Amino acid sequence: MIHFICALKCEASPLIEHYQLKHIQKAVLFNIYMNNENGVSLTITGVGKLAAAMATTYTYTFLQCEADDVWINMGVAGHATHNIGDIYIANRIEDVSNTSTWYPQLVIDTSIPTAGLQSLDQPSTEYNNSMYDMEAAGFIFSASRFATSELSHSIKVISDNQLSPTDRLSARVISKLIDTAKEPIVMFASQLETLSQELSSDLDISDDFQLFTTKWHFTQYQQNELNKLLHRHHLLAPAKAPIKSINSSCNKAKEVLDSLRTSLDNIPFNLTKQDV
Repeated sequence: MIHFICALKCEASPLIEHYQLKHIQKAVLFNIYMNNENGVSLTITGVGKLAAAMATTYTYTFLQCEADDVWINMGVAGHATHNIGDIYIANRIEDVSNTSTWYPQLVIDTSIPTAGLQSLDQPSTEYNNSMYDMEAAGFIFSASRFATSELSHSIKVISDNQLSPTDRLSARVISKLIDTAKEPIVMFASQLETLSQELSSDLDISDDFQLFTTKWHFTQYQQNELNKLLHRHHLLAPAKAPIKSINSSCNKAKEVLDSLRTSLDNIPFNLTKQDV
């Protein structure tokens, strides 16, 4: 299933119309729209990192999502020089207030270029060489707890720059920007859904999972982390046994998870376009 996370209704409206999503009345904390037939949901979070983090977790719990679901934070962002209407996938998401940083793993071929993204606490017109928004860090903070980094991404449409600052924006303009960029966004979501289906149907991690949990003691939370990491390993290094990626000095489950995560982070992956 595909889950879109958007800050504003004007950002969400083109996708709500495209996917024919219906509002779920029982979702009381956040506005969630859904179409069971095509397997798509969309949650409107409101502005800010905290709202995005809470809404993403609420969506996961309310819809009883699966580990191989697709998560996409979609909306507008500013940049110093990028053209209005250009689309970018975030290859680096930084929470400016605490310098926490995430690196989503893009392992599919896509025509959409990538760029760095900073999440701010307040709106700003001090443009720099990174995209900026106010929600992506909150989204990825929550999504990384229950989804793999290959299936969790932030995709942004440039809405303002030094020549055209935010004071010229309106809900109508934002909706038009998203609607114009809708086709590649939908295509990207479809590609991630295909990847998700391949993960769920082709990858059997049961033997590896049993090997790890027999050798080391994992808490329930650590077992969930292990499950995600083993799926990543089978995706990124299918010819290598995951146990061989573990440092021989590891004695505790936390050390094992850290070693496996480090090994996976060091595996190179290719993008179809150069990072911006």
